[in-house]
Amino acid sequence: MKKRIKTLLGLIIFPSVILLAGCPKKLENKGDKYIASIYQALVTGGVGPYGEGLTVYEITVQQSLIIDSLMPKLTASNIAVLAFEGLSDSDRFRVDGVVVNLRTTKGQTATYSFNSEILLQVSQKAELYRKYSEMILSGNFEKVKNYKDPGKNYPAYRENWPDKISELQSLYGKLKGYVPFGIREFTNHEGQEFQFFGYLQFENRYFPYKIDFEVANEQEQWSNLLIRENLR
Repeated sequence: MKKRIKTLLGLIIFPSVILLAGCPKKLENKGDKYIASIYQALVTGGVGPYGEGLTVYEITVQQSLIIDSLMPKLTASNIAVLAFEGLSDSDRFRVDGVVVNLRTTKGQTATYSFNSEILLQVSQKAELYRKYSEMILSGNFEKVKNYKDPGKNYPAYRENWPDKISELQSLYGKLKGYVPFGIREFTNHEGQEFQFFGYLQFENRYFPYKIDFEVANEQEQWSNLLIRENLR
């Protein structure tokens, strides 16, 4: 029996080597094409049995230099949520979770599994992340600010991120889009948060940013928004 290690986002890591060879499963998930475009990767996946009596959506992502360069826990979480959201309503209802197989270009492999309950919870916050990212693209900065949780007063609030975007546009051209690449669960003395990492896509550069949401907050509020070269 494989050793299981409990970690972020209801995640289970199987440290043993995972064999990804064999016949690829049929692509059944409309999220797979989006995942392939984000990570410029070969993606295969499908719904099927897994372990003892479980039914999961299993997705394999490989041949990606982007995957090589990012923290696997962040990317696996993002891939799992996108894959889960891309399932048909009937498949999303019947699967117990999503299993993500990552393989680097050097052949290193890891498998991460996420249960459906936590994926549904993260997906609700992911919808807000996309909503505010779209507002940023449209230049509706004041509207985004109106959704800030007034109870959260991180030092980062002293940073003027609208001015940062203007500065980056003067350096790298017009802001054209955004690309989500990672999700992390973070817990401190104030509670639990889901942190969504992405790149703001300027004409001549991709620049990292993140938006955080407190899990217990039932309002459509974000708790932190950072645009920085080196995000943690």
